[in-house]
Amino acid sequence: PSIKGMIGLSGTFKEKSLATSIFDPSVGIIILLAKKSSFFCALHKYNCIFFLAAGIFIAPDIYGNSPIGILEIENNVIKVELARTKKEHARGLMHRKSLGKYDGMLFIYRHKTILCMWMKNTFIPLTVLFIDERGYVLEMKDMIPNTETPHCSTNKVRFALELETKWLKSTNIKSKSRITNLNSIEN
Repeated sequence: PSIKGMIGLSGTFKEKSLATSIFDPSVGIIILLAKKSSFFCALHKYNCIFFLAAGIFIAPDIYGNSPIGILEIENNVIKVELARTKKEHARGLMHRKSLGKYDGMLFIYRHKTILCMWMKNTFIPLTVLFIDERGYVLEMKDMIPNTETPHCSTNKVRFALELETKWLKSTNIKSKSRITNLNSIEN
């Protein structure tokens, strides 16, 4: 059997230097691949693969069966659900009570357009980043939970990234920041 999930580690590049994880959302298992020089590997003499029992959970409730991708921006590695269809765009992050520190949702559109986001039935304070086809953040707008106020891009864009507001403000992600690997998850 093959692992059909994403490869990467949500967190910072500093954390990524210790280990890489493979997450398979269809079964909710996280596998940690530790580098040989790391503390994790020192704990295990035979190989460097650990199955984390704590990582087993009911994935559809958390990830809504959406495909998962990894984004790299301003030394942060973010695990994102990919919203590509009209149904996924409409559902967004509705009815979520929490979002992981390095988690978000990337809305992907085929053509550049003015995008509008709202917070109907969304309980987490979010900031939307409107991103052009080259991966540059053109605008960022804070959104208030459980409101129907539209937050629209001023420019035509292909992507919108929703992240938890408090976490985002603790990073150096800002307008003109660039997602360096957007093309790798777009397809």
